[in-house]
Amino acid sequence: MCYPVLEQVQMPMETFNVALAEPTFSVVQTSVMESFLSYTKPTYDPNPQSFLKLARQTCSPYSNLQLNTNRTHTIKLSDQQDELPYVDDLISNIQKCRKSLSLKAAKHEHLVVCSVGLEGLSAMGNHLILTFIDCGSLQDARQVFDRLPVQDELTCTSLMYACMDSKQWHQALLLFEKMRTDFEVRSPPLFVVLLKACAQRRWFQQGKELHLEVVKEELERELQVGTALLDMYAKCGAVAEARDVFDELWDRDVVSWTALIGGYTEHGFYEEALGSLDRMKRDGIPINAVTYVCSLKACGCSGEVARGLKLHAELSMDGLEKNFYVCSSLVDMYAGFGLLENARRVLNKMHVRDTTSWNALITSYVEHGLFEESLECMEQMQADAVSPDAITYVCILKACNSLQYTGKGQEIHAIIYKMGYEKDVYLGSVLVDMYTSCGSFEEALYVFHKLPYKDVVSWTALVRGYIKQGLDEEAFHCLEQMQFDGVPPNGVTYACSLKACTGENSIMKVRQLHVQLVEDGFEHDTFVGNTLLDIYAKSGLILEALDVFDELQSRSIVSWNSIISAYVDRGYFDEALLCLEQMESERIYPDAITYACCFKACGSIGAMEKGRQLHIKIIKEGFESDPHLSSFLVDMHIYETVDDLRNDCPAQESVAIVLANAVIDMYGRCGSMIDSQIVFDDTPVKDILTWTALVSGYSRTGDFEVVFLLLERMEKESIKPDSVIFLGLLNVCSHLGLIDACQKYFNIMDTYGIQRTIEHYNCMIDLYCRAGMFEKAMQMLAQMPFEPDFTSWNTMLYACQRWGPIITGKQAFGCATNVGEDGVGWFILMSNIYAASQFYEE
Repeated sequence: MCYPVLEQVQMPMETFNVALAEPTFSVVQTSVMESFLSYTKPTYDPNPQSFLKLARQTCSPYSNLQLNTNRTHTIKLSDQQDELPYVDDLISNIQKCRKSLSLKAAKHEHLVVCSVGLEGLSAMGNHLILTFIDCGSLQDARQVFDRLPVQDELTCTSLMYACMDSKQWHQALLLFEKMRTDFEVRSPPLFVVLLKACAQRRWFQQGKELHLEVVKEELERELQVGTALLDMYAKCGAVAEARDVFDELWDRDVVSWTALIGGYTEHGFYEEALGSLDRMKRDGIPINAVTYVCSLKACGCSGEVARGLKLHAELSMDGLEKNFYVCSSLVDMYAGFGLLENARRVLNKMHVRDTTSWNALITSYVEHGLFEESLECMEQMQADAVSPDAITYVCILKACNSLQYTGKGQEIHAIIYKMGYEKDVYLGSVLVDMYTSCGSFEEALYVFHKLPYKDVVSWTALVRGYIKQGLDEEAFHCLEQMQFDGVPPNGVTYACSLKACTGENSIMKVRQLHVQLVEDGFEHDTFVGNTLLDIYAKSGLILEALDVFDELQSRSIVSWNSIISAYVDRGYFDEALLCLEQMESERIYPDAITYACCFKACGSIGAMEKGRQLHIKIIKEGFESDPHLSSFLVDMHIYETVDDLRNDCPAQESVAIVLANAVIDMYGRCGSMIDSQIVFDDTPVKDILTWTALVSGYSRTGDFEVVFLLLERMEKESIKPDSVIFLGLLNVCSHLGLIDACQKYFNIMDTYGIQRTIEHYNCMIDLYCRAGMFEKAMQMLAQMPFEPDFTSWNTMLYACQRWGPIITGKQAFGCATNVGEDGVGWFILMSNIYAASQFYEE
């Protein structure tokens, strides 16, 4: 290679040492530079531009770079003072790169700086660092920084800010440690940066150490530093420490107040958050959008509906109703309250609606069982050109599952496949659940086997699907395969599997699973324990249920309701009421189902005074107006999954009806029809069970005229009676001997589409026997769609003893003894029949 001949000027070689050390040069470029620097002629062109030109030619990729030569700057080369106009020119060009955010051009200029040996200049290095930071190349910035002979605090702080922006929190703290070693750190902005790093990474211990440094420098009361400390403690969950820092601040602005409110909200201290908001207002601190976002979340999570509505009005007056983040928080809050119309109105007013905003509303629609609305919501979302994400599809698939829209679900599946979401484990689990619910196990297994890995959620979805379709054996096989593949069941898996224990040997299967879940350490799990408790209780195994109950570390209202319900179902009414007292002594407050069970217990043993006390209590506690009681049906099906429970929960007014029905029934069983009628009249919305409870009460007390008046009133109000009401009516007619009326009501059951049970037939048999129509009674026995039971034959024999012919009695006795039940009483009745007719035979 040929080089131009340079004029004879002395050139110090150490000037270019930095350029040779640069790793950014290629091997060829480095070799060329070394050849150039080792050139032995003792002279060179005194004009630095000539050298720069040669350097550019050597590094050919940068030969097209242009210099700004309008400014000059002087530095010393060896012992001579020479003009070097290109130093400031280089800085000017670097600044242009920073302004245009051109990383490629910045790298070009960096290489030129290295080639002329000027990277060691602090000013040059600082400009390069800031340019690389702004261009997003933290790696290049750090390389320049590490090669600076003198690293000042300003540059280090800038680099730490860049590390923060890039979420390289650890690097930020390492830089701080380096600064503490190299020079004295007293800069408040520096502490702010580092505390922010600790807050983001939840580095509590490092944050405490920084706090000590802050105190040492007497900066803890400085507003920005104090606010950063407060935010760090709040994000690390040290709410008490955050409050201490806040109290020590001399000045408190909206940022410090918001940091405190946000910390309280994030860690579940909603009352404290709203209390701080009140104090902030009293101190005259203006509220900004972030404060409203935190406060709205606190209202939504704590169920403070009135407070949330008030905040909405306030932020509207502050002109923040169109703020995107505030509106998103409003949608979340109203959706959490179940005020879906409010949430929809806010969403419709938003100028920009993103996926998160739509998801908040769609999720809430699905949770409240408004599946059609959720589907319509997604269509509008897509019409607004907002792309659904995995959360959207999860909700929509649940809606399709509940509506049994298999076709729509398959359409969503196709979109999921196209979008590349099919291998998402949670989405795949929801797809498995949808297909199994529809009985499409081929599709379900296809999705299941396509999953990249099967976790406990996907396996549980398959187990649950088999159980839903009544395929209990397949469910147990699936559970075994899951464990064989090394996936341990969780609490939900065990709860679902326990539900599959039906049919023959079901209790044996329950006990086997019980042993297994104890081995896996789930015996103290509240959800699993409640499921097991419920199964034992409903199977009548009170002792086993009590053993499980005693093992529970945390007894929830669900646990207590299961044991109380079991006592009531098995006729242990006094024990049920004692359980209520023990439960209240442990500060577990009854809910709707607790009271419903206890009202039944009171009615069954005639404890009207106790029942009246409970009635007064629910009125005082405002149970009938509490919206949170709508979850009480969870207690009746504790082994169901959360999504099923939400779909099955009644509305608020339904809870009030259930409680009213229980009270009406309790007073009716105790014979106090005046109280029963008062509660009935005060119940604004009545269902068929409300009428049944009242009719049954009057039937027990023999007020037959009122019973018929109630039936006529039901017909006028277009209320369709059920089988229980007809059973009560038939009993009344039978006791009054109203044959025509009884036959009318018996026949009219077909009109209402009500299937007759053996109890209805027994009422008719009793009617005919009381009327002396024994042939009709025997005819009814012969025409029954099922075998007569103990009551059927007992009714016949008792009637024959009093009024009937001996021949009919003998016929009935012959048939009764073939039923297989203990018929000692029948022999006594038959003996009485013979005695009454004075006709003795062996």
